[in-house]
Amino acid sequence: MTVHVPWSAAEYNEHLPPRPTGFDGPIEDKMEQMFPPPFSIPFPVVNEPCSLSDGARAILYWYLPNALTERRQVCNID
Repeated sequence: MTVHVPWSAAEYNEHLPPRPTGFDGPIEDKMEQMFPPPFSIPFPVVNEPCSLSDGARAILYWYLPNALTERRQVCNID
């Protein structure tokens, strides 16, 4: 599965404030209006390989469950 967002990550980055905290309501609301998330609440549970790409077709995220064996992982995040 591939999910596309219509905006580009570079454009998103240009609109970020100098030190975003994620806790500034008005700024967060403005960013969400300009750059809507690909899903709304409730978010889907994804347990198959997928990717997220932006409007410039740059891959922003890959999810590859079980792609690395335990032996190949540097650390296990639980």
